[in-house]
Amino acid sequence: MAEPEAPFVLSLPEPDRIHFRNLALIRPQMPSERQIELIESLGRNLSSPRLLTLIARTPHWLVHAPVLHALAGNESTPEPIRRDLEMAVSLFDLMREMERAPEGEKTERSESIKAIYQDLPPDLKPIVKQLAKQLARPVNASGTTMEMPPLPPAEADWEALTLPPEGRGTSPLP
Repeated sequence: MAEPEAPFVLSLPEPDRIHFRNLALIRPQMPSERQIELIESLGRNLSSPRLLTLIARTPHWLVHAPVLHALAGNESTPEPIRRDLEMAVSLFDLMREMERAPEGEKTERSESIKAIYQDLPPDLKPIVKQLAKQLARPVNASGTTMEMPPLPPAEADWEALTLPPEGRGTSPLP
């Protein structure tokens, strides 16, 4: 693959340029376990809103809970994206609590979960649904093939993919 170039890359500090190149190379393929660890670490530690936006706009990275949690917990993640991801994280917290809740509270908590899910942006719903399936499905020794969102094309509009959203209620995905 040719090295992706976008005008904004030149405005990034050198370490972020290296991170962008790594992310751009990983993006059009299924990530390995090590690559997911790298993406999670970048999602947790980067301060570049453009690179964090790129990570958030890659669905096959977000279906890995550690990546979603890392972005939701990073104060540098653009506010509209972070707000949506925090909502997804709170949904999973409620689902875990519901399992341990007394029978009388389960209906109320179930309604809360449904309400939060309805408030999620449409592009985040399939990711949350996939993560919920992973939580609900026991791990078998034989394993199962994980359902993944489609891989993005190798050629991408990096400028648009990395431009942080503005305003309230903006979906994290393009």
